[in-house]
Amino acid sequence: MRAFVGLGSNLGERESMIRSALEELARLPSTTLERASSLYDTEPVGDTEQPNFLNAVAQLETELT
Repeated sequence: MRAFVGLGSNLGERESMIRSALEELARLPSTTLERASSLYDTEPVGDTEQPNFLNAVAQLETELT
C-alpha cells in the first residue's frame, strides 16, 4: 500500500527533526521510504504568533495497516 505522511516542525532544529522523522519512518517494519519532498518554510495558519514551520511529505510503500 502506498502512504503519504506530512511532516512539520516549528521548534528547535527544524530540519534535523524532519530528517530524524524520515529516518524513523524508513526503519518501520515492512515499510520502504520511497521518496521525500523538498523542505518548505511556511508561515503558521490560525495561531500566527509562533515561528514558521518547515514542512515536507514522505511517500512510503508499506504492508502495515
